[in-house]
Amino acid sequence: GRLELVGGGWCMSDEAAAHYGGALQQLALGRRFLRRLFGACGTPRVAWQIDPFGHARELAATFAQMGYDGLFLGRVDHQDKWARQQRRELELIWRGSDSLEPPRADIFTANGSRVHALYSTPSCYLRELHRANLTWPLKTDDFFPYSDGPHQFWTGYFSSRPAFKGYERLSSGFLQVCSQLETLAGPSVQDGPYGPGDSSVLREAVAVAQHHDAVAGTERQHVADDYARQLAKGWDSCQVLVANALSLLGGTKEPLVFCNGLNISVCPLSETTPHFTVILYNPLAWDVSWPVRLPVRATSYAVTDPQGRPVVPVSGVTRRLWGGAGGAPGELLFQAWAPPLGFSTFEVKQLSPGSTWDTPGWPSGTPWDPPRWPSGEPEPQIENEHLRVRFDPIMGHLLEIQNLAKGISLPVFQSFYWYNASAGDGLSPQASGAYIFRPDAATPVPVAKRAATHLLKTALVQEVQQNFSQWCSQVLRLRPGQPYLELEWTVGPIPVGDGLGKEVISRFETPLRTAGRFYTDSNGRQVLQRRAHLGTPGAGQSTPGAGQSTPEPRPTLLTPVPPVQDQKVQLTVLTDRSQGGSSLQDGSLELMVHRRLLHDDNRGLAEALDEPGADGRGLVVRGRHLVLLDTVEASPEQHRPRAQEMVTPPTVVLAPGTGPHLRQPHLSPPPQVSGLRRALPPNVHLLSLEPRGAGAVLLRLEHLYQVGESQNGSRAASVDLTV
Repeated sequence: GRLELVGGGWCMSDEAAAHYGGALQQLALGRRFLRRLFGACGTPRVAWQIDPFGHARELAATFAQMGYDGLFLGRVDHQDKWARQQRRELELIWRGSDSLEPPRADIFTANGSRVHALYSTPSCYLRELHRANLTWPLKTDDFFPYSDGPHQFWTGYFSSRPAFKGYERLSSGFLQVCSQLETLAGPSVQDGPYGPGDSSVLREAVAVAQHHDAVAGTERQHVADDYARQLAKGWDSCQVLVANALSLLGGTKEPLVFCNGLNISVCPLSETTPHFTVILYNPLAWDVSWPVRLPVRATSYAVTDPQGRPVVPVSGVTRRLWGGAGGAPGELLFQAWAPPLGFSTFEVKQLSPGSTWDTPGWPSGTPWDPPRWPSGEPEPQIENEHLRVRFDPIMGHLLEIQNLAKGISLPVFQSFYWYNASAGDGLSPQASGAYIFRPDAATPVPVAKRAATHLLKTALVQEVQQNFSQWCSQVLRLRPGQPYLELEWTVGPIPVGDGLGKEVISRFETPLRTAGRFYTDSNGRQVLQRRAHLGTPGAGQSTPGAGQSTPEPRPTLLTPVPPVQDQKVQLTVLTDRSQGGSSLQDGSLELMVHRRLLHDDNRGLAEALDEPGADGRGLVVRGRHLVLLDTVEASPEQHRPRAQEMVTPPTVVLAPGTGPHLRQPHLSPPPQVSGLRRALPPNVHLLSLEPRGAGAVLLRLEHLYQVGESQNGSRAASVDLTV
């Protein structure tokens, strides 16, 4: 025949902002569709990634492991492509993984090959190359950053549309919850007591969201709105399915409620009901302990089991973000847990609606006061059994992190800055836009030199609330048993009344001697070493001098981020969505959390990246960074499971009253339901579990660690799948 199908995914996925789990899901969904439609002969043998803006090593490894014979790609940095043309190396072998023995992760890669559809097809061309018995150069890193000219680095899209990037990541995680419960509870959940449910709606919406003009953030505003609408429609359908499954597995017919506004502390049921049940479902293959935070109006509650927990105030930032539509004055916090691939139930009862607030360590005043600390506090700090975190008593910034068990102490300064987005200048008319990051100076501007700060200490949480400006704030939080520092940041609406587009970063500064080297992930999976040009703008970020550098400086594709390190100490920062970043100075790490621009970068979008937000005043974004401090040897066993918990977090469902009938008062601890009869080894991750019809189930397991990454974690693992 004359027709050949290439690629075969549900879309041509992005390679920078997409998580490997989402990229794999959309690829598998598209290939199943083609096989169903055309049979085995319609299954593509050639990967076709001609439009994404740079190319990732992890995606090359994925294509190789899925049996593709070759990968054709289109966008390579203009300097890299010119050099390869001179060396006649536009065709090569790309080794996508160090953990798999060659050739399991090797794939033939071509850029600019002379393929003419009239005389050949990609697979025919590859067949002739193999017959010629040629040898090709070997590539082991990735094709980032991409630039198509001086001052034209396509690194802005690593962070464009941060709210949608976060929504896509949450949607991918909830799709796993939906698919797992559909598998565990059986096909009857598709039409249960709460109505018809269907996981395919969300599965297809998440697959579309992997497109290189979707999760990348390079689509027009009305298109981004439609992507979000498709995801929301998928959530609705999956929530019905999840409710049906929990009803079947938990033996309840009570109405189940999903609080989709918890990120802004809004949940109508917990705010208005004095007696309700919390159901925590854990989609991971290991036990999870998870903080449940629910907005409430009363001040005294009993939680069984765990026992009663204190109510803490909601920051003024949370109330202001919602604009008064919610407005619960307090937040109930308790630590919940759930077994692998299962759920636990917790009963919450209001005790005394007339009680006054009891908030130890909470000073008087407003969130906009200068830094103030409780009297008698010799130095502002928060701590638990793992970490002690110190703060500057005058400026209010993070000062130092201590790992108490390891005796490690590291000065860490963290604050927020913004780059002034270029509108073009005498060097180049290129403006910063949805695709391209081009600041007009190498040095960013501090959002504020001082942070207005409050300190809160209770039995369940210790936190410092920082306000840098009316549009930038952060909460740094420690809980008992938590081996990491949580930074929950809120940025926006970014002010542009001065006529300046702004690109906001969170920057960590340490004295670590990193010799210009730092490490990032590839699509959230492999960890790769990067190298920056110290003292010069670059690392894949377009500054006035970036066009003079070679393509060697890399962007930091942070989906999680390990690590800034020296000989003994490693600082690891995990993110909850794709973010661009780099290490422009020794021992530093910066992550771009938000962008608001006033000019188009002339790459086809034809509009500025100026998101209006819910009220038209500009987009407000809230996200999290997790910071870990440990030895280099011990760090992987800390950040690997934490990263998976961020990608696939537990799901919280509420029910009025006692909820599932399997919750019996005489049982303690609360009953738990698990889909696993035996726990998986700690270094094995359950990547996906979904039904395939006619009693078939698709199960994907993966090793959590790279070869040589961890002394214990990198060991071979075996799993017994017999019943």
